[in-house]
Amino acid sequence: MRKKKTQICDCTELKAWAALYVEGEAPATIRQHLLLHIQTCRACAQLVRSLQRTVDFCRLQPGCHMPAQAHEKLWDTLNKHLKRKK
Repeated sequence: MRKKKTQICDCTELKAWAALYVEGEAPATIRQHLLLHIQTCRACAQLVRSLQRTVDFCRLQPGCHMPAQAHEKLWDTLNKHLKRKK
């Protein structure tokens, strides 16, 4: 009988921690679990890459600050896009 692979972290948890993960502010143990998850989940890896590109772009812009409403809209759009791909 094959052993069922158990995941330490799932997609929902990754989405909850993604912003802090990208910023490097997630606790070390959480960060390790998220890293393991994105190595096996294509959708979450894409989400993290996309979020990282957005953060990198904003950092290149002097005085760039994303309003909370725009941040929420971006996050909702990314989530909808990923759900369509599944």
